[in-house]
Amino acid sequence: MATRISKELVDDTDGTTGDVTTVPFSIRDERFEIDLSPANEARLRADLQPWINQARKPTKPRKRRGKYKYTGASTNDPAAVRKWALEHGLSVSTTGRLPSAIIASYNAAATTTTLQPPQ
Repeated sequence: MATRISKELVDDTDGTTGDVTTVPFSIRDERFEIDLSPANEARLRADLQPWINQARKPTKPRKRRGKYKYTGASTNDPAAVRKWALEHGLSVSTTGRLPSAIIASYNAAATTTTLQPPQ
């Protein structure tokens, strides 16, 4: 057995159905929606038009970019990290950013007497 559910919009002002759409609008940061036929939407727009003619569109606030904060592992000598990684059988590219796990392992190993590859 099949079930068919349909949704029909009804004009909120006069109860008509058919070519009805939801019209959003807002006043003082309150948002509203009303379902209107094309004729009633035109009436709403005509009623608001004198106010729209005197109004201005708000400017969008500029988005500020936060300060760049790199949270990954770092090293002052990427060539040494690459050399160490290759000596320990790890795959690293010859250019570009080093994987943070390899840098972290290198930094941890550099504080001990023997350098160990990452697990």
